[in-house]
Amino acid sequence: MANVERLKSEGNELIGNAKYAEAYQKYSDAIAAKPQKKSTLSILYANRSTCSFCLANYLDAVNDANQATVIDPTYIKGYLRLAAAAFELGHLNRALTTWKKGLSCLENAKSRSTVSSDIYKIQKLAFDTGLAKTEEALRKKPSLDTSIHIGASLMGDVPTVRALKLFRGNQLKKSPIPSSAFLLLRASEFFEATLIRLQSVTTRPEPGVQGFLAQIRQCAHSRLQVIAGIASSILCDARALVMGPDLTFFQQLQVQMQFEEQHFKSFGAAQVENVKAEVQRRLKNSTWDVVYQAIAASVRNWIVAAFLDVKTGKELSAVEQTKCAVQVLEWGAEQSNTSDFEIFKPTFIRSVRRLHLFNAMSAYMQGRGYYSLEGIKAMARDLKEETETSIPQPSDLKEVNPGSFAAFHVYPIAEAYAAIAWAHRCVAQHATGEKASKEFLISSRFYIKAADAYPEDEEERPFLLYTAAENMWKAKSPLRVTLPVCRRIRESLADSDVIWGGSGARLGVTADRAARCQRAITFMQDCEQKIAAGVLTLDDLKIPAFI
Repeated sequence: MANVERLKSEGNELIGNAKYAEAYQKYSDAIAAKPQKKSTLSILYANRSTCSFCLANYLDAVNDANQATVIDPTYIKGYLRLAAAAFELGHLNRALTTWKKGLSCLENAKSRSTVSSDIYKIQKLAFDTGLAKTEEALRKKPSLDTSIHIGASLMGDVPTVRALKLFRGNQLKKSPIPSSAFLLLRASEFFEATLIRLQSVTTRPEPGVQGFLAQIRQCAHSRLQVIAGIASSILCDARALVMGPDLTFFQQLQVQMQFEEQHFKSFGAAQVENVKAEVQRRLKNSTWDVVYQAIAASVRNWIVAAFLDVKTGKELSAVEQTKCAVQVLEWGAEQSNTSDFEIFKPTFIRSVRRLHLFNAMSAYMQGRGYYSLEGIKAMARDLKEETETSIPQPSDLKEVNPGSFAAFHVYPIAEAYAAIAWAHRCVAQHATGEKASKEFLISSRFYIKAADAYPEDEEERPFLLYTAAENMWKAKSPLRVTLPVCRRIRESLADSDVIWGGSGARLGVTADRAARCQRAITFMQDCEQKIAAGVLTLDDLKIPAFI
């Protein structure tokens, strides 16, 4: 007990000096010492939550603060930590509930005279402020889709149907870069097979089983492949999961995630160090074959949770989920020292790194800069370089599924180039003069590299080329530089429309981006006519009015 108090005291001193990482370790050591007193353990978890919060590791902060309130439901600071961290993650409903629960505990403490008047006033102000801030955020939060339209990929003039028709007609290009249809069809195959499994399961309450799991009737082997299938679809091409107005699938998915978490005895919350420690503990009495199932279920749950978080405006939570997944996968691959386990294979880890890069950018664009622009560029460069060293030799390509080849060896490189281009564009948008022009031009070059790395019929190609042209206009480049890019936009839009331009595809943001491409094409045609008439020359600077 004396050792626990010493570690706790040292941690408190380190927090006072803003040395949060060091303090986190002190509290971890104290927790590992297993103090018998519940109040002490609750304080240690809450204090470690503070460290995570100050280090912007909000998911860890939520998990530790929640543990503090579970151990001691009357510990008021635990609710403060939990609500604040949940708010930062964008988990507004959970934050709202926690602020209210904490306030109730505080009022109970006041009525029992277990809290001083001064402390009561300070904590009451913190709870009231947090509650008001959360309620305001909920009022301003737009309504977002949280469901998936079941079977949408089999209906209407949507990309999946178009891709399937081209595939059946043997009209898809396989080399040197496979058509984007192969990627989409592979992702759709995962998704549709998963839907069949999920819909084939009927549910009914079972005596003695509580909560969501009361709905589970049976656990056939196929039932246990649902989250794996959804995760595979997300990692392959999330566009295969068409979003729609029906909430049923979303609710079923939540149940399924909890069911598989319990069945596989997975690790629940995405906390890297806790997972590592628990894996090592289990390996003392078990084998990698058994423990692997728990790791795989955990990682796939985090992937699906991250996907849903992005769809519901919780970008920071999403990036923490995928960051943990990447770190656990890389550590697990090193520890297991075998290529027999699917999720420890370089191709699977690379797919999760793709998703993590996307989530990092999404969080940054929402003003939640979990990573700096330099950090995102470094992540993208690492992804590109690792992918380039893994591309199969030409003699091996005949053995590779085109959809898998695209997912593992084509899209990571293209997306890495696009991320680097985006980061330079962000810098340019906050710069002036020569620096801005330089960054815009660097960004343009990387956008063109990204477009060239994608399949010819990929939806993103014309959009990337448009952004490259837009950067050139902002850098005041002459027509001899911008017009060739506009011509490429026209060609690329025509190529991608074969799959991605149907009435079921050009919706929302995508439709707006396609409209911008059309404006660039119209601008190009107008300039070409004026050049032919001698009104303009290729050396002239001409910037569209819509820029």
